[in-house]
Amino acid sequence: MLSGLRLMLLGLLVWIPFAAGAVSDELAAQLTRQMQVNQQRYGIAGQAVEVVHNGKVVFRGASGQVDIDGAARATPDHIFPAYSVSKLFVSTLVMQLVEQGKVDLDRPASAYLSPFRSCASLAVVSASKR
Repeated sequence: MLSGLRLMLLGLLVWIPFAAGAVSDELAAQLTRQMQVNQQRYGIAGQAVEVVHNGKVVFRGASGQVDIDGAARATPDHIFPAYSVSKLFVSTLVMQLVEQGKVDLDRPASAYLSPFRSCASLAVVSASKR
């Protein structure tokens, strides 16, 4: 689980403005080196990174093992679980929609998500209060 979280953090660190088309050989080498540095620095067992710009894959890379105990090597096609890091992406996307005036944080989620329209309200219960 922890290696998946570290993989997602690595993905967040690779925000690079790309020109149209493919990544230059030099930039691909820099990304590969950064993956190696992050793997050593953060103890990442394995990682697979794909960078897409304007719908085109501009970089694919992988290093390490699929899991800590296994001997299977990670490949660019391996998908690691995102676990709770997906909340970071969703909250960022929602706030971008707020900035664009497409979402009002004071309205219920059911106003935007049709499967929840039948829910009058949703309650979040803290596990510590049970």
